[in-house]
Amino acid sequence: MKKILIFLTYLFLYLNQLYAGVPTAQFLLVGQGARETAMGQAAVANCYNYSAPYWNPGASAFLKNPTLGFSFAQLPEEIGSSYASFIYPFRKFAVGLYSISEITSVTTYDIYGNIGPDTQVSNINSAFNFAYKIFDSLAIGLNLGSIRMNLGNYSATAQSNSIGFIFFKNRLSLGLTSANIGGDITFVDTPEKQPKLIRLGLAYYFLEKRNLTVAFSTEEVQDDENAGIRGLGIEYYPLKNIGLRLGLKNTNDGIPTITAGLGLNLKRWVLDYAFNSQGQELPNMDIHRIGLSVRFGKIEGEEEEPEIETYKPTKTRLVKPKRKSGEIINIAVSDFSGKNVSQADASIVADFLRTELVNTGIYNVIEKANMEKVLAEAAFQQSGCTTSECAVQIGKILNVKQIVVGNLSKLMDTYYITVNVVDVETSKIVASYDQEAMSAKELKTACGLLAQRLAQ
Repeated sequence: MKKILIFLTYLFLYLNQLYAGVPTAQFLLVGQGARETAMGQAAVANCYNYSAPYWNPGASAFLKNPTLGFSFAQLPEEIGSSYASFIYPFRKFAVGLYSISEITSVTTYDIYGNIGPDTQVSNINSAFNFAYKIFDSLAIGLNLGSIRMNLGNYSATAQSNSIGFIFFKNRLSLGLTSANIGGDITFVDTPEKQPKLIRLGLAYYFLEKRNLTVAFSTEEVQDDENAGIRGLGIEYYPLKNIGLRLGLKNTNDGIPTITAGLGLNLKRWVLDYAFNSQGQELPNMDIHRIGLSVRFGKIEGEEEEPEIETYKPTKTRLVKPKRKSGEIINIAVSDFSGKNVSQADASIVADFLRTELVNTGIYNVIEKANMEKVLAEAAFQQSGCTTSECAVQIGKILNVKQIVVGNLSKLMDTYYITVNVVDVETSKIVASYDQEAMSAKELKTACGLLAQRLAQ
């Protein structure tokens, strides 16, 4: 046994001289998460799930539910690579932990070349994840962890930390990560560097339901110019529960490889599969990866991405009085005011809301033409009427119980609808809602969502 250990020591020192300057702990560069690897590892701005701590620590802050996830891949040379994480989001914060492990066995030889027993090689990276939303669209994250590498009776440890920033607004996501920051790993009295890296990428969500994602990322490793990666990935959900993925990964020291995969989203459970083809040149080096995750608590949407639903959920800021069972309420909707939109557009959105309120079946909505006729007879001009006092005057003239006033505004490519429900008798605002629409085509559906909230 002593001869075998001496041989391993010399072998390690020889390899260290052969690859002098190349960082060790290369297992940290193996992409994690079946969804992300299926998209060509274009993940630094596109990892709003359990893989967030690995790709971009800041993305954890955008998760809506506590999430537990696991993935596994059988790499070439019978190397098993696994990843597990748990993330708990809380308001603007998120905390979690993750672990990456790589295990294999190697055949040993003594100094005379005789075969000895197999020796297990294991590498583990574990870390705590902390994330915080600086703004609604910007988050920062930090991983504090360590590396442990084992070769037979030899082991080495070092600190390994990461920091990430992620921006998500409307349909665009941008990400930046600096990973594997820490001291040297000392193995057999020989200090070696970690593979410190920088990841930069973007993702964009297309189509009305944003069920088509295109992502790109680039990764550069300090002190190892051959380890860089460029990734391009596409994800499309033809059905709400089935995702198709395709990617292209290009490394500095190799030929481009094609990746592909599937995702099955069962609301609470998500099953992912990824295939990494190495082409005809390396037919035995293809990699299969499988991932499984589960979300706890109340599920608000079908995807982990922040705001990936067609519309952003909103909350009532005031408590409405309870409605009697079967009660039909007389209500009127005043023309909306407009900010950064035309008055005509604002009036059209008010018409949308009137129609959707009628469809709820619990409101008797005053028709716009009749409303204008009554107000004209009373010599009242409703244009620009957005205050509760003005709304009460209109409500009394129309003899309704409630009146809705609101406005339509536009910022960049996003429309914002804000409505106040005023009780005519008490002159008080009894409820207030807002709703986003990512395009003009989505305004009618946004009014439908507002009507549903008004009817609750």
